[in-house]
Amino acid sequence: MTDKSNEEILAMEARGESMEGVIKGNGRMMPPRAGAPGRRHTSADDVRHIARVNVDFTPQMLEALDAVAARIGINRQATIKEAIDAFVTQKIAAFEMQARFTKQD
Repeated sequence: MTDKSNEEILAMEARGESMEGVIKGNGRMMPPRAGAPGRRHTSADDVRHIARVNVDFTPQMLEALDAVAARIGINRQATIKEAIDAFVTQKIAAFEMQARFTKQD
């Protein structure tokens, strides 16, 4: 983490500057928060079975991710995981609702 204040980071975000090098993560893989909605992984054992994937992002997408991460105080990887989890949870709910309506016909 740099010595920039929250105000400086928010100002950088407002100007559309990259957060690269502003917030640095050197932590370890943590299990998802217990009781958080939509979480499908609940144990520390799940963390040991995580697969790595490579994903390509445009510079604009990375800037947007970094701005969101800085705003909510988490790193880029956690932001991507939160976004994917929310998307998948929403889609699963939509598919289940669609299946219920289809069965009623």
